Amino acid sequence: MARQSRTLTRSEQLRLLAGLAAQPFLAAAVAFVFFPLLLVRRSGQILAGGTDAAVSMAFGVGLVVLILTASLGLPVSLWLMKRGPVTLTRSLLIGLMLADLPILLGYVFTGTYGATATLRGFTFASLIGLTGAAALWLIALRRPSSHLE
Repeated sequence: MARQSRTLTRSEQLRLLAGLAAQPFLAAAVAFVFFPLLLVRRSGQILAGGTDAAVSMAFGVGLVVLILTASLGLPVSLWLMKRGPVTLTRSLLIGLMLADLPILLGYVFTGTYGATATLRGFTFASLIGLTGAAALWLIALRRPSSHLE
């Protein structure tokens, strides 16, 4: 039995727009903070180039997230909202999958640089995806009467 699709209210549309518009900025902020932390050797030496590298990474991540949000985030969010209430768990899982997609495609087409680099890449993307999905859920996808699960 198929679920009945519904039309979004004006308030839901505006909340979705606000939640999606925040994604590139939130992703850039998370990338700026966590990029240097994920590139620390066991000896404590940071492999990244400091603030300049973090700013560059944040800008690049923001651009990638802008493209992903417009091409995948918007249609998936609309589809989920039209089907009914979206749980936090579902939102986080979809955010995790969408965030890891560019890393996975990059490794398929270009190869990997070893297990450590692969783990760092997926961890970095997962942090960004989970943060963005949680923010989108809080701003747009949860029902006003919903409580954290």
